[in-house]
Amino acid sequence: MLQIVIFSLLLLTSLLGIAIIIVTSKLGSWILDGGVIMNKETILQRSREETKKNKGDELETRNKDKSDHIATSVIFILILILNILNYLHVIDGSIQIGASTLSLTGVLLFLILTFVVVKLSSMYYYLRMKKYLVMDGLMILVLLMIIYRMFIEAGVL
Repeated sequence: MLQIVIFSLLLLTSLLGIAIIIVTSKLGSWILDGGVIMNKETILQRSREETKKNKGDELETRNKDKSDHIATSVIFILILILNILNYLHVIDGSIQIGASTLSLTGVLLFLILTFVVVKLSSMYYYLRMKKYLVMDGLMILVLLMIIYRMFIEAGVL
C-alpha cells in the first residue's frame, strides 16, 4: 500500500509539476521513515549558481578540455614529425635570428621540451602531484642545457 502511495505521489509530482521534492535521507528509505522536504525552485537555483561558478556545466567543461587536448596533441605531433624528419636529414636548415644562426634541430627540440615543461607545470598546478613537479624540474634542466648548447653553436656565448 505504501508503495502505491509513493508511486502515485511521484507520478503526480512529474505530471502536475508540484514544487516540492521529497529527498530521502538514505537510499531505499521510505518517506514515512524520514526525509527532507525541499523546494524544487531552491534546488534549481542552487544548480544554476553552481553552473555559473564553475563557468559552464560538466559537459561543456569536458568538451572544452577535450578540444584543448586535441589541439595541443596535434601541434605536438607536428613538431615531433618535423624533428624526426630533421633527424633523418629529410629536411635540414637553420633559423636566422639577428646576427645568430640557430640549427633547426635545436629549435625543434626546444619547442618540444617547452611544450612538455608547460604541460607538466600545468598538471602539477591543477593536480598537486609531486611526481609532475619532479619531472618538470628535470625537463627544465634539459631545456636549459639545450638553450645553452644552442647559444654556444650560434656563437653568442
